Amino acid sequence: MFLVFLFISISSLPLVFGYERLNSKATKLLASQYPPENFLDIQDLNGLLAPILKPRVPGSRGSEEVRQHFASFFGSLPSNGWTIEYDEFTEDTPIAKNVSFTNVIVTRDPPHTTPGNVGRVVLAAHYDSKYEPEGFIGAIDSAVPCALTMYTAQVLDEYLTQKWAVSSNNSSGVQIIFFDGEEAYKEWTDTDSLYGARHLADKMETEVKYSVDSSRRTDLQSIDVLILLDLLGHSTSSIHSYFRETDWMHKRMATIEERIRRLKLSKFGSEDSQKQTTFFPRPPIYSLGGQIGDDHLPFLQRGVPVLHLIPLPFPNIWHTLDDDGAHLDPATVHDWALIIALFMAEYFELGSVVGGSSVKEYL
Repeated sequence: MFLVFLFISISSLPLVFGYERLNSKATKLLASQYPPENFLDIQDLNGLLAPILKPRVPGSRGSEEVRQHFASFFGSLPSNGWTIEYDEFTEDTPIAKNVSFTNVIVTRDPPHTTPGNVGRVVLAAHYDSKYEPEGFIGAIDSAVPCALTMYTAQVLDEYLTQKWAVSSNNSSGVQIIFFDGEEAYKEWTDTDSLYGARHLADKMETEVKYSVDSSRRTDLQSIDVLILLDLLGHSTSSIHSYFRETDWMHKRMATIEERIRRLKLSKFGSEDSQKQTTFFPRPPIYSLGGQIGDDHLPFLQRGVPVLHLIPLPFPNIWHTLDDDGAHLDPATVHDWALIIALFMAEYFELGSVVGGSSVKEYL
């Protein structure tokens, strides 16, 4: 990611729809059933995070091994309802011609729905690591974000199955995208960066996949919102609200963060020992929404609403060899896992299947 300039006009009118806030009982049940530390231990080679903590430059053996990790994980989920697609292509880079890139797209739509008539919430992160310096791991950039999306899928899998067994009418689907080639090979430019995101956004926009009778004829039209995770896992993670259209999501995540700390589910401990007041500072800074170069840009340029979960300023280990597992903050990783999983559970209104009642709100 990098700072670039982009001017986008986004409507200031809020979306209006239902959103169910999990109560304290349901929040505790989710956290106890899926303890993040059981899935995100950097020493657990059978976990979600450790297998990604390796150099994974596009086209390398490490990159292939990480894709195998993704495939194995989603193929093992009990619902057996996730489809995996690979968007493979080659492109010239400043260091070599015909470099191989592979985006990984994982989708689960409600049963008994017609493709082309279902909106999707997209969780996304890039999985490639930098070409230089040699041996760069990229733990926050972006092994942890990838693992967080997998943890969220683990949580959603059972709960969505239970909800959709009763009714899948008017439900959204969920899609997880692992972008390849986010990093620049030499110097960040429009052509030396975002290889995977640029290719996939163009493909999703131009490839008509669904019938003329469908309400959403392309995969791009099926995206209701793109939630992009990047540079997460360091103890300093101030995530600002960059876009007016998704500011309500930023507020909801801030509320969830406050709730898990109040319920003592946070790994930061008591209030007076927290390393920072909040991950979600207010007020919003919409003026920076198009100035952070990252995988959301090709989608933003095509009108897709974006929630960009990236800290400003960038953590001091960014693009250094210190960006490895040893420099992650386990408490931060733990809390991010809960926040994102709880937000998605609330977005999909899963309170009744998580346990306990939920509170209906209209936004």
